[in-house]
Amino acid sequence: MKLELKCLAAYLPYGLKGAEYNGAYLYELQSVSFEGAGFRLPERIDCKPILRPLSDLTKEELIEQGFWHHIDFLTHEKQNPIEAPYFMVEYLLSKHFDVFGLIEAGLAIDINTL
Repeated sequence: MKLELKCLAAYLPYGLKGAEYNGAYLYELQSVSFEGAGFRLPERIDCKPILRPLSDLTKEELIEQGFWHHIDFLTHEKQNPIEAPYFMVEYLLSKHFDVFGLIEAGLAIDINTL
């Protein structure tokens, strides 16, 4: 798997942040261009997106958002969140949850590790 524009573009309206590969400097991503395996900010700094793992999603949060009918779907590890109803995917993107599996693939930084 490689980092693709389609994976990042979905997060851009929600103020996605990125960090250099070592996590030292944080940036808000407003636009991106690809070069090789990573992406660059306009300032030409290599970085990875900072995302929340789906395991951070609580049942209480799902119930609060009115997703109680879909709790089993989102809390089951084998399910693909992209197959959830659009309003749920939009919520997950807006809260910077990793709906594309980028953390596991080593293409994003888990916010809990910063």
